Amino acid sequence: MNKSFYIIIFFIFLINTEKNIYAKDMTGDNQENDTVFINIQPRTPFFIYKKNDSKPSDGVAYHLLKKILNSANVKYEFNNIPLVRTLVLMKENKTKVCYPNALMIKSRLSYVFYSKPYFKDKRTSILLRKDDNRFTEYKTFSEILKNKNLRILLKIGYAYGNYIEETLNKTKKYITGSVKSDKPDEIILSSNDNYEMLNEIIEKNGDYMLISRYEAEYLFKENPKYKNSLTIKDVDDLNYNEKRYLMCSKIVGQETINKINHQIKKIANFD
Repeated sequence: MNKSFYIIIFFIFLINTEKNIYAKDMTGDNQENDTVFINIQPRTPFFIYKKNDSKPSDGVAYHLLKKILNSANVKYEFNNIPLVRTLVLMKENKTKVCYPNALMIKSRLSYVFYSKPYFKDKRTSILLRKDDNRFTEYKTFSEILKNKNLRILLKIGYAYGNYIEETLNKTKKYITGSVKSDKPDEIILSSNDNYEMLNEIIEKNGDYMLISRYEAEYLFKENPKYKNSLTIKDVDDLNYNEKRYLMCSKIVGQETINKINHQIKKIANFD
């Protein structure tokens, strides 16, 4: 059995054993609890955790989001919860839960509310090893995907945006964000944070990954190891700046989303 199978089993176990983490807020006297749980894992430079902390304390998106939620008078609590489990809670729609680093994905519109975009990211780029010359001839992400000898490293449970999702589905018959095991061998799934995913590329557990240029530049500056071993390749079909949204279960309610949107417009409005 390959590594991806064990990753999937691990996440299924987490989903089944920890779905009751919010049970006290869904039953009994706590049924009307107004707390919105903001589920996020460490992702430098957006949400940064100090060592051994269970909640973020720094990050460019963290400070901006706190300002927006506080100004909207929304009661909230940060939790370190994998996105794959958060999506289960959103589909069940029994818990007021949000994911704050979301891209707008068409396939999720049926079961979530999206806020207005509150953070404008840099373009998505290809991250690869400096000594890997196999990418030189390619000008687009679509072209790279057609080479079955190049293994893409994807974060399990994540979605990377509509164009990337559609291109992966068309070329690899794989839905971004899926945890299913029937995937081509050239797709490698990872449950690691962004630091460890960069290490996986260095260690040749995958040949390339998708990364925000903003994120890559920060990590390169923070750790010379990454800058010395890895490089960023911009491709023509990923030449747009992504926008980050707050994605919430519908039980959060349109009224709360409207309050948040009002503050986004005041605090973080951009074209």
